[in-house]
Amino acid sequence: MILHFTKWHGLGNDYIFFDGFDRLQFSLQDAPRLAIEICRRHRGVGADGIVLVLPDSTCEALMKIYNADGTEAEICGNALRCVAKMLWKKKYTLKKHFTINTLAGIIPVKLLHDPNGNHRIDVSMGKPRWKADEIPFTGKNDPRQMLLDIDEITFDVTCLSVGNPHCILFCSDPIPFDMINIGTHIQSLTCFPNSVNVGFCRVQNRQEINLTVFERGSGLTQACGSGATAAFAACRQRNLVEKEAKIRMPGGSLDFYEAADGSIHMIGEATEVFSGNWLFI
Repeated sequence: MILHFTKWHGLGNDYIFFDGFDRLQFSLQDAPRLAIEICRRHRGVGADGIVLVLPDSTCEALMKIYNADGTEAEICGNALRCVAKMLWKKKYTLKKHFTINTLAGIIPVKLLHDPNGNHRIDVSMGKPRWKADEIPFTGKNDPRQMLLDIDEITFDVTCLSVGNPHCILFCSDPIPFDMINIGTHIQSLTCFPNSVNVGFCRVQNRQEINLTVFERGSGLTQACGSGATAAFAACRQRNLVEKEAKIRMPGGSLDFYEAADGSIHMIGEATEVFSGNWLFI
């Protein structure tokens, strides 16, 4: 069958989007295989994952995410911004403040205008979850602040959930070790039963953070919205940054702020790249 898709990215964190508002052209059971095939960088379209945008009875849309290895993800901040802009562009909604349903829950989004007339998207990523069973984390240490020994290196670590699990490592800048090796090792630890996204966080000052994320199912990515949210939350929990801060990643930067109710908001862009067709057998 021939599947129509559109490719979008948020700061280089790229996804292939399938519009299911009229009719999804394939079965949800085939989504993991489709993700593996189409996301290959040299033999497919190339992406960090695929996103299905579907109608929903409670929100403007339901977003389902599959990583490049076929595993399903709970949430993705960069993909959320792309879905919000896509819904507005296709006139599936005329609202500028609405909600998107995800495996991690219902997410409020707001379209903002910048001085050039482009849309930036404010996503409410909710309140961070610190309890071990919410992450989930089965170790004996306090996940808010603990030491983790990997390859004879001791890391100062904060673990939390922002709808999906994250392990934030506080590092020096530049990073003096192999992030792929360390990230792979941490993801294989039995104390993370659902694996974990690994963020290498370098606090520059009280308004700026540098971050690189080794994502579950995708590896090192240009940017990670949920990873940046987790890094901001971890830094706020340790009183390392103010209530507003910028997080710089290889693909660009996102702005964050902590609302009065403790929820964390992410503001950034979303970019459509191209559309095409994929032969799926």
